[in-house]
Amino acid sequence: MTDLTLNNLSMTSLRESDHVTGSADNCMTLMAYGDYQSPRSGHACRTIQTVQKSCDDQLCFVYRHFPQAAPRSSAWKAAEAAEVASAQGKFWEMHELLSQNSQALEDSDLVRYADLVGLDIPQFLHGMTNHTHAEKVQADVDSAMASDVSDVPTFFITVRSQNAEHVDVLLHQLLEMTRSLSSSEEKLAS
Repeated sequence: MTDLTLNNLSMTSLRESDHVTGSADNCMTLMAYGDYQSPRSGHACRTIQTVQKSCDDQLCFVYRHFPQAAPRSSAWKAAEAAEVASAQGKFWEMHELLSQNSQALEDSDLVRYADLVGLDIPQFLHGMTNHTHAEKVQADVDSAMASDVSDVPTFFITVRSQNAEHVDVLLHQLLEMTRSLSSSEEKLAS
């Protein structure tokens, strides 16, 4: 079940290492904890992209990793691959590919995605082999645990009402997103 939690997540809780689209000064911040191996997380990411396109730069989106499997699993390696891509300035491109391909996260798939987004492959392989960014993934997991996240996707929403022109529209879009995610989960379960 999708967990949509209204939370008093302050803007100061954003970390320098967070992956953010939009400005933290926007009237609404949506933070998602996700797992690239979860089809539900992938669907949520695609839905969020749709919402972002229609909300006139009023939404700040923050993504944090919460792989549901142990370190060195495909889910964990995918999160590390996204971080290696981030080090090369291509987090969101890799994020999109990983979100769309939850059933294809073997090592060879990750290298193929790295090539597709234009990463330096030797640098990518070095980062993956040495688990250069495992601490970043672990920091996201620790953050999720501290926030009582137990499943993916999980969302936290912060709404700042000052200078918010269309908060009602954004909240409606997020409610529709939640309904869409719940409907997709029911289909996946059957």
